[in-house]
Amino acid sequence: MILISGRLVLLCLLGAIPLLFLSHPLSFLLLYNGAILALFATDAWILIAASALRISRQCDSKFALGEYNRVTLILDNPSRTWMRGEVRDDYPDPFTARGDDLPFALPPFSSLELHYEVLAPERGNFRFGKFHVKLQGPLGMTVRLLVLPGEQEIKVYPNIRGLSKFDLLARRGRLTEVGMKSAKVYGVGTEFDSLREYQPDDEYRKINWKATARKGKLITQHYEIERSQNLVILLDAGRMMASQIGDMSKLDHAVNAALILSYVAAKKDDRVGLLVFADQIRSYLPPGKGKRQISLIAEALYNVKSELVEPDYGTTFRYLAHKCRKRSLIVVFTDLVDSEESAALFSYLGSLYPVHLPVCVAMSDPLIQNAADQPPASLETVYRKAVAEQVVEQRERTLSLLKGRGVLVVDSPPSEITPSVINKYLEIKIRSML
Repeated sequence: MILISGRLVLLCLLGAIPLLFLSHPLSFLLLYNGAILALFATDAWILIAASALRISRQCDSKFALGEYNRVTLILDNPSRTWMRGEVRDDYPDPFTARGDDLPFALPPFSSLELHYEVLAPERGNFRFGKFHVKLQGPLGMTVRLLVLPGEQEIKVYPNIRGLSKFDLLARRGRLTEVGMKSAKVYGVGTEFDSLREYQPDDEYRKINWKATARKGKLITQHYEIERSQNLVILLDAGRMMASQIGDMSKLDHAVNAALILSYVAAKKDDRVGLLVFADQIRSYLPPGKGKRQISLIAEALYNVKSELVEPDYGTTFRYLAHKCRKRSLIVVFTDLVDSEESAALFSYLGSLYPVHLPVCVAMSDPLIQNAADQPPASLETVYRKAVAEQVVEQRERTLSLLKGRGVLVVDSPPSEITPSVINKYLEIKIRSML
């Protein structure tokens, strides 16, 4: 589609001014309008030749949730004419973009790269649309609107880009750095690994007195943590995980933590499995090792959505008992807001011990905690505080009961859930609890 520009309209208006002062305005009008028409035709003809413009998109096929992802547009001009204008990319509706106003000036027989970024607010499958181009004629009298093909499917995955930089500030026996680096972790495992000079945080019972006598200084012995153990991650995708906390849902926070936990466990040479459930079993991956297993877990997690249904713990744990007979670390990501559901979870989680080692990962809601801590300034805040205190009390009672049944508990706000879960896993490994 070719449109007239504001410049052409302005020139036509300016041509009317001399008509007020000329004795033979018709001749001038014909000459002036003829020149304008010739310029318009030339400008339009050049724009028609610009239809040879080609645009392609380069970006990862897997985007990271909650992070700006870079998109590159490559413009190619195979014609003899300059191309000037602006291009807009049709990115998926839920996304937000920055730097997506992309003006360009493209010489003949050349290419150009333009960049912008999009933020993906949720996991799943999405689709980029077409390119919308606004070309300006070289004389500025015409504008052409082009729609070029550019459809592309992408997937939004949990954000693990920062995994190699994921640091855990450790106390004794914990990793100081978790991620891409393959670091040995020493603890109280059963397999002797090495002797080294005593450090201030070493346990006295680990001192090797014979080596100390030979060296003339304190020497401690270390045992490498056990490997090739089973970790099965259970992910609740029911209604209680749908609530939003900040920019992400509880399920999104749980998915991120579960994926990073599986990665860290794989680095420790453990076998990792996954079971996603709601009112029925959604997916199950038996425990496995290596990068391929992590890829399978990522594929299983990237499109998990919460549903407004009650989680069926009975079916889930019976299925788990049938599929997983070897002693395993069972990490359950769920919520403990509803008292009836919490009672059911308490019953089934407690039944896992001592055959398995169960860990309940529960995310506290900062809004509820803030409401419970809020001073009663008005009747409304008194009511809100009373309800919040009741929820917090019920939650603490359930967690206490779980601990009494041999269930380990990780209870933290969503922003801290990932390091809390990783630290708990490392503590279990180092203390040989499994």
